[in-house]
Amino acid sequence: MLDSAGQLIGMNTMIYSKSGQSAGIGFAVPSSTVHRVVPQIITTGRAEQVGMGINIDPSGRVERRLRAKGVVVLGVKEGGPAAKAGLVGVKEENRTLVVNDIIVAIDEQPVKDYDDLYNILDQKKPGQKVKVTLQRGDEKRTVPVDLVLLDAP
Repeated sequence: MLDSAGQLIGMNTMIYSKSGQSAGIGFAVPSSTVHRVVPQIITTGRAEQVGMGINIDPSGRVERRLRAKGVVVLGVKEGGPAAKAGLVGVKEENRTLVVNDIIVAIDEQPVKDYDDLYNILDQKKPGQKVKVTLQRGDEKRTVPVDLVLLDAP
């Protein structure tokens, strides 16, 4: 997609259409992502993604069920940056699952859901340190976390 001055603002990736024509809901990738990812794909054959060594549910089912604002940390990779920063995933206590950390902000940018988390991390690079604000019970705290390049799926 181009703006009125002919500058790239996004790239259409697909159109969902019940009629089979080019009318319906269009999906696009922001130009900042295209400019970041295309050179990576050309150079390495894949797009790089940064993270902090946590497991989350991209569909947001857990958050919806709990009516939580933020992203629930389901698990933490042993020895990873999140573990080193003290993040704690969901634990089982007395045959009940207990939610510990919910990410509510990164670098003071609010994280309401997976999309917010992904969009914030998409602007970061491996090796950067971010301030992750967590909600654990009634306590809110901010911890520094180093970002790493995630392994390819």
